[in-house]
Amino acid sequence: MAVDQYFDKTINITLSGSSINIQGEQGWAQVSIHIVSGTIAVTGATGMTIGGVPGETVNYTEGMDITFGSGISAVDDLTIDATAGVVVIVGVSVRNPN
Repeated sequence: MAVDQYFDKTINITLSGSSINIQGEQGWAQVSIHIVSGTIAVTGATGMTIGGVPGETVNYTEGMDITFGSGISAVDDLTIDATAGVVVIVGVSVRNPN
């Protein structure tokens, strides 16, 4: 039996001059970013509201650290735009949340 089906998996990505979109079906429970340089724009769950207030794109600058997700629920519809900077992304996928 494969050990990796029971434990969390982590991915590390350095994103520079490009953009990615993370969808819930990919299974990433938590995504942390560290802005290395420039300005990074992050947009989540397009069209969603909290208490009637619509979501928006937020810009993060060099040196900032941000984490998205609870660690169990999937991160869904999160766009990280690093066309004007460099960001390190760490994603955690939960294989066995029990």
